[in-house]
Amino acid sequence: MYSFMDVIRHVSEPSKRLLSVRSELRKAALLLAASEPNRVGRRGWGYEGPFDGLYAEGIVVEKDVASARIKGYLSQLDTLGANDLFHLVEPLARHLTSDEADEVLNFGFDLLEEVLESEDGDGPWSNSLVPSSSCEEALAGYLWAGLARPSTAVRWEHAHCVRNCLELDWQSLLSALATRASGAAPQPFVDRGLVFYEWHARQWLCIALARGAMDVPRAVAPFLLAQGSSTSLSGTSPRML
Repeated sequence: MYSFMDVIRHVSEPSKRLLSVRSELRKAALLLAASEPNRVGRRGWGYEGPFDGLYAEGIVVEKDVASARIKGYLSQLDTLGANDLFHLVEPLARHLTSDEADEVLNFGFDLLEEVLESEDGDGPWSNSLVPSSSCEEALAGYLWAGLARPSTAVRWEHAHCVRNCLELDWQSLLSALATRASGAAPQPFVDRGLVFYEWHARQWLCIALARGAMDVPRAVAPFLLAQGSSTSLSGTSPRML
């Protein structure tokens, strides 16, 4: 892998435009993907894989590399460990349709049904576990739960996120966050076995609102409207925000 990457770095741009060079680079990439499938994949969200430059230049297609990796894994089935099988999911996902992915997910859930007890996780299904209907509502739920975290550093990060939303004047998300704060309930974004520090959430939300209102005062309007409800942020008057 390192030798191949070194070759790519030293091939000049004019050379990469030659069909013969592009063809050889493609063959080498696919051979490498088949022989060392674990070294070709990504290692997490935002991680740049070793072949990203080749994908961008159209030298090789990512789906073809995924196929080569799958063949590589199949040739090593007798020696694969749990870590290898975990990384096998990525190239397989490149070839699954939406229906096939849904089938695989539900198959995994069915396997868990036999071992889960009623007291595990969040317990039996209830309406409080219904996912949010929009991305903004879901993000508001994550922010509300994060503002209550035991770690001061994590609360500070989420308060900065709220302030950023105020600076962007992201009204749909701010309205969803105001609704979440008025209701107080963190579900389904907090495990029922964990303590939800509601007053931490309210305190750090108010800190974020106070800081954000200095720059974009109109953006806090959804929270001022929420003050009129029976479950206000903390009994604080709008002037204090």
